[in-house]
Amino acid sequence: MRHGRDPLDRAAARDRGGGGRGAGTKNIACGEGGALAINAPEHRERAAHLRDKGTNRSRYLRGQVDKYTWVDLGGSYLPSELQAAYLLAQLEQADRIQARRAAVCARYREGLAELERAGCFRLAHPSPDARGNHHIFWLLLSGVEERALLTAHLAQRGIDARSHYVALHLSPMGQRWGRGPGSLPVTERFADGLLRLPLHPHVTGADADRVVDAIHAFFKRPVRKPVSRSAA
Repeated sequence: MRHGRDPLDRAAARDRGGGGRGAGTKNIACGEGGALAINAPEHRERAAHLRDKGTNRSRYLRGQVDKYTWVDLGGSYLPSELQAAYLLAQLEQADRIQARRAAVCARYREGLAELERAGCFRLAHPSPDARGNHHIFWLLLSGVEERALLTAHLAQRGIDARSHYVALHLSPMGQRWGRGPGSLPVTERFADGLLRLPLHPHVTGADADRVVDAIHAFFKRPVRKPVSRSAA
């Protein structure tokens, strides 16, 4: 165990930076899939059993046993060869992918800094002592209404911007088993106001500039109440 963390960490968080699971919005994607990074050798064999339907097939493939059998709990978590090939190509270009995403984030942050200073929205700012994963670039707007207006404004210009998540405690199951509206105000504030900008390796500098220009055009309106920073 390192830094008090369980040694079984999802490798979805590439280099412990996050943002690499199998979903299509991740930095590195393979459809439905994922990976497991294990930094404690004593857990490796059991992890292989759990991945391969609870069998010791991995030992059989290594020639360590003459046949394999059921030895533990498990599931069918193996990706297809097509998924693996698609994922491998990205892993081989992982540094380039991350560098491209970092460059786009920097371009957004520089181009939108003036609007943030004017109180139009909040931006995420990486901690100086941490490495960002450049998974998403978001604006925190005043709420659902303004987000809908900006989303429509961008869509009219061919720019696909999306909300990020629905607060889980407000979902049907969340309200059944958890807390109700108003119980987690910071979570609800971010869920209502957060808007993601386009971010993937094919976004060029010119694309990012077009997004920035469109957002500036949207906020050329009468001055409004600045976004509160109390939700930080």
